[in-house]
Amino acid sequence: MNPSIKGFLRGRQQEMAIAVDDLTYAMVNRRIIRGDGVGLEDLPATAEERWRGKPGDDFHVVYVGHPTNWEPHNIPAEPGLAKTVTTVWLRDLGFGTYTKEGILRHRERVGAAVADAVKAIDKDRPVHLLLTYLSGAQVLADAVAEWRRLGVMTASFHFDDRLGFRSGRVGGQWRGPAATATAYDLNLTNVRRSLPKYGALGARAMFWPEGANPAVFRPLGIRRTHDVAFLGASYGPRQAIIRWLERQGFSVLARGPGWPGGEIPQEEVPLVLNSGRVVLGFSGIGWSMRATCLKGRDFEAPMCGAAYLPSWNPELRHVYEVGREVVAWRDRRDLAAKLNALLGDVDGLERLRAAGLARARRDHSWSSRIAAIAGILRGSAPRVDEPWP
Repeated sequence: MNPSIKGFLRGRQQEMAIAVDDLTYAMVNRRIIRGDGVGLEDLPATAEERWRGKPGDDFHVVYVGHPTNWEPHNIPAEPGLAKTVTTVWLRDLGFGTYTKEGILRHRERVGAAVADAVKAIDKDRPVHLLLTYLSGAQVLADAVAEWRRLGVMTASFHFDDRLGFRSGRVGGQWRGPAATATAYDLNLTNVRRSLPKYGALGARAMFWPEGANPAVFRPLGIRRTHDVAFLGASYGPRQAIIRWLERQGFSVLARGPGWPGGEIPQEEVPLVLNSGRVVLGFSGIGWSMRATCLKGRDFEAPMCGAAYLPSWNPELRHVYEVGREVVAWRDRRDLAAKLNALLGDVDGLERLRAAGLARARRDHSWSSRIAAIAGILRGSAPRVDEPWP
């Protein structure tokens, strides 16, 4: 089968799976979720009870991850969080890759290993929040529920919950967040449209997009060598659009798996994001351009002072002023028109870069994300039906 046709069909298949999933949970929930959260009203009282006897002025987070390639240089590395976050990596506890066999081999032991690590940390400095990037592929729901006995609040973020909310069973448990959502005190999603899924299960959830570490992602003051820079894997519509832009005469620097030059070390990521007169983003999920979610690059690129052009995503408006801080495009011809307009307007490009950078630094660091959770748990955050942040 022609690769283009195969990619098109795969994209439609994924869109259908997402639509069916959304409809299924919407029918169960039968409520319209407005605002940035669901079921959060009792969290301050729960936290106060759980933290009884712990000092309240020193909010201490234990962060547990695999880690994936983006984690080490983000949340635990951000200078503003140095006194707030203590990191525990599963790999350091002896847990390796998560193939199907790895899931069955590791999953039943992860809960106890994490509990032991938290207990040891808590002895020296009381822990208020156990924050994880784990779901059904890494830990059992019963183990997550047991963590509450440690006198901590529990939360996990889920950045793939549109296509992978359930994500197939291994050993009788879903691999996605559906498996563990009700066990966590709080679930964090980067998609507001996913909130009804958690509500349908009776789980608490809050809109919590990705962020960026301003100590890593920053303007470097280097020469911008290409019209367009893109960082990410080469597949599906990305490859076709990048090649089309090149045929239109734009100079494009594309780096990542599948592109010439391949994947780059993490320390070179800011270099790529500083090398384009504009930086291109794709909001699509998998092989689809129509099913969308926020991406880490949506915050890393503006934090680097880039003029950022993500593909259209209705939820961009919750984190940026679209048109002033970022510029969204809907199809390749719309993209080319906006590129030509921006590249021909030096002053306009500088205004876009400055506005995006100012917004990212103000609202989209990981420090601001942790502060949002702390505010919810302490009852000092804005009402959840107010606009983000």
